[in-house]
Amino acid sequence: MSAGADLTFRAAIDIGTNTVLLLIAEEQSDGRLRVIREEQRIPRLGRGVDRDRRLHPESMGRVIKVLREYRELIGVAQARYGLEGQAVMPVVTATSAVRDAQNRQDFLEEVKAQTGWEIRLLSGEEEASATYRGALRVLPATAAQKATHALVLDIGGGSTEAAFGPFDFSGAPEMFRSVDAGCVRFTERYLQPEASADDKSYPESGYCPTPQQIEACREAIADALQPMAPVKQSLQAAKQAGKTSIMAGVAGTVISLAFMELGLDDYSATAINGNRISLEQLQHRIAWASSKTPAEMEHAFPTVMEGRADIVLSGLLILQEAMRYFGFDQLLVSTGGIRHGVV
Repeated sequence: MSAGADLTFRAAIDIGTNTVLLLIAEEQSDGRLRVIREEQRIPRLGRGVDRDRRLHPESMGRVIKVLREYRELIGVAQARYGLEGQAVMPVVTATSAVRDAQNRQDFLEEVKAQTGWEIRLLSGEEEASATYRGALRVLPATAAQKATHALVLDIGGGSTEAAFGPFDFSGAPEMFRSVDAGCVRFTERYLQPEASADDKSYPESGYCPTPQQIEACREAIADALQPMAPVKQSLQAAKQAGKTSIMAGVAGTVISLAFMELGLDDYSATAINGNRISLEQLQHRIAWASSKTPAEMEHAFPTVMEGRADIVLSGLLILQEAMRYFGFDQLLVSTGGIRHGVV
């Protein structure tokens, strides 16, 4: 395999609140990506950031360890492409947890010192725009069916982004918003045992949130989504103009939901990408997750729940409230994301 001098070799790393994601891909002539390798690690950089407004040393150390590993994987891919010795620099982005942290500069400088990489810290609006492009870029051309427009929803660990525009990854969204409603953030705020609410722990493996906690979380999500009104208005205006729209979802919550609904044993982007999930299916899965402890969920779906079982319920609640808010009863699943949009 050789890319020679055509410079189609691409790499991107997305440092999120919960995960650090690697994409190595080849850009095709039509602008779509042929994925060579994708990796996911779950160092949870944003642990405690919502409360403390600081990145903790242990969390930063876990992320830097992942970045070093990814640097080696990029080097291996470069060798396969015959690009040894060339400075193929990945696009490295960071989002909500780093935005919120008062000591973010310490983290950015440490990453630079340890890896040689400059991190591009995305604003909420930049994150929404990149996710919009990335989500649509990997979907098959037939995924839109008769839809002319798409609303792309990205539920992250610290924030949620919504972007609306034409179903065309080469363009830009017409309207987008970012709100501080993420599955790590809202788990910490609403779904922890009361005894751990003031420390740095997460829901115990045997803890199941109470109905009162779940309802409080749901109400907080509904309030948090209100600043997305301009996106909703753009969606409604398109409908009045005779345009048809679909909702596409990306990131861990949506991927985990699709994994469970498809009954997969191992992760497969090919199997997941382009699938559709109904609001009814989501509601059934929320009922299931509401009655399970993190340990029970991880036992049922070990591949997808490791490092995520304690935050999946809040993510599903955010998804449900967003689908209701924007008026969709079906969700198109995309395995794309920020890294596919910035690469």
